Amino acid sequence: MMKGQTSMIAIVIGVVLVIFLMLFILITTLPSGSSTARAEYRQLFATNMLLSVLNTETDCGSFSDMIKASYFGGGKCAGTEFGERIVKYMPDLLYLSGHTDYAWQIVATPKNFVDHEESWGDDTVTETRGYWTALTHRTWGGSILEVKIYMRTK
Repeated sequence: MMKGQTSMIAIVIGVVLVIFLMLFILITTLPSGSSTARAEYRQLFATNMLLSVLNTETDCGSFSDMIKASYFGGGKCAGTEFGERIVKYMPDLLYLSGHTDYAWQIVATPKNFVDHEESWGDDTVTETRGYWTALTHRTWGGSILEVKIYMRTK
């Protein structure tokens, strides 16, 4: 008599587990379709991309050091080294992240000194609405350099 009840309990537990497994698979595979979640993801991606790029170490120091050297001088390499290297580095980084469909542009704007703004990458990224951006500041002796990245899908 106990043998039959144990078998029924095992079958019920198995059915419940299969139902929960099917619900989990259904919920995780359906696209959320939330434009808010997608926008937040892209904003976070742009912020992480900018900070990761600027903190990447090279034989000329970090990219942050190179961009500061292009405005303030000094550094291990020539002042134009940032622009020459970033256009080679970013496509590889986007490839490694799985987002080869993203176009990018990095813009450096001095805030309280020379009026010489520089940009690298695809200039068409900001032509129409729909791009996302991240911003950080680099300082040198009281001077502020605003560095932005603009990104969009191609």
